[in-house]
Amino acid sequence: AKQLIEFVHQALVLSIRYDAVIANPPYMGSNFLVPELKTFISNEFNSAKSDLYSAFMLKAKKTLSKFGRLAYVTMHTWMYLSNFNQFRRELLNDCDIENLLHLQNGVMGIAFQTSAAVFCKSRIKEFIGTYGVIDKENVVDINRELQGNIYTKDLAFFENLPNNEIAFTLKDAQLNFFKTHPYLQDFLVAREGMTTADNEKFLRYWWEVDNRKISTVDSVNSKWFPYQKGGPSVKWFGNNERVVNWANDGEEIKNNVDLKSGRVRSHNYNGEYALQSGITWSSFSNGGLAFRYVEEGFLFDTTGSMAFARENLLAILGYLNSQAAQSFFKSYSPTPRIKIESLLSLPFVLSKEDVSSLSNSTRSAIEVARTLYSTAETSPSFNLTIKDISNGWGCYNSFIEEQARKLYESEVNIELIVSNALKVESVCTNSISATLNICSS
Repeated sequence: AKQLIEFVHQALVLSIRYDAVIANPPYMGSNFLVPELKTFISNEFNSAKSDLYSAFMLKAKKTLSKFGRLAYVTMHTWMYLSNFNQFRRELLNDCDIENLLHLQNGVMGIAFQTSAAVFCKSRIKEFIGTYGVIDKENVVDINRELQGNIYTKDLAFFENLPNNEIAFTLKDAQLNFFKTHPYLQDFLVAREGMTTADNEKFLRYWWEVDNRKISTVDSVNSKWFPYQKGGPSVKWFGNNERVVNWANDGEEIKNNVDLKSGRVRSHNYNGEYALQSGITWSSFSNGGLAFRYVEEGFLFDTTGSMAFARENLLAILGYLNSQAAQSFFKSYSPTPRIKIESLLSLPFVLSKEDVSSLSNSTRSAIEVARTLYSTAETSPSFNLTIKDISNGWGCYNSFIEEQARKLYESEVNIELIVSNALKVESVCTNSISATLNICSS
């Protein structure tokens, strides 16, 4: 009987409903959970299985009384990532967001973004929540910063987005594009690339191997193949220094077996998309979003994903590199890692006339970037001759300035076209001098 009373007491404690639950729960991705905990969360909080903190949020919601408040500081990933889509639906099915602060890198002394939110366990029709963004530079005077940085939104606003992202900085006109225009996924096929599982063994820079053994479009029966692996933030063209051992259709990589488990360690061999021309980018965008044209003949890595289109590839590349489209994209996907599903959810708002004009400007930008890239010693197409050098620094500098102006003019044209299509003010933050600095670096 004594033992039974203890169990009854525990049941009573667990059945208590609270008017407020406040916490900063532990963060841990599902890949790092011990098997027992991972299974438990998957069974009990399936929509929250992506991270430990989201399971804590759902558990806390269950302990609330009607109109109780849930105040949590967590990572911000639940607000935007597609793998939290069902979690957002479940959390907000019977809860309103009263207040939410999106805290940028460094605000809380940590190197990632967080959210501080207050939820009310109720769904009041047309309830308007209050949202704000805080940057590290402005954390000294939060009240002053928030005065011009407050957004108000009904939860129904977010239900119109592809994955119910909590994209509160989006304007009504931008939201309307999701309803009235096709998404990039209707024009692009995007794929994450290969994982060799042993880059030290299988990857090289092009200057480390025999050039005669590097594959070209006309000769694909070689050992080394050009390889896209992300890299620095570079627009239009470049980052082509890597090669991968793909002799005999990747025989060594495909047979790279783990000695303990006996399983093949590498995966994602590009399949039908290998060696096709397309668009690539670096998976992490800390240096700024930058998309590049890739010629035929490349394989690609998981950190250098690629997208392919049957038509209008150059127009799509120009669209993605415009500051107007990137600002739109970042408003509903502000994470440093570019998620393919979020990228493909970007509305494509260009008319046929826009596509034609944008393709021409993008083609010019690519050609200038290709020319500038060929002046770098690390470029496979490096072609600075002794004659060029003997002509002196002045001639070389004039050449770079001329190319920088051409690139700047192309980027201004691209920005005007996309800004007009998105009905936003055209802003090209790159001045000619800034472009010169980029070109000469």
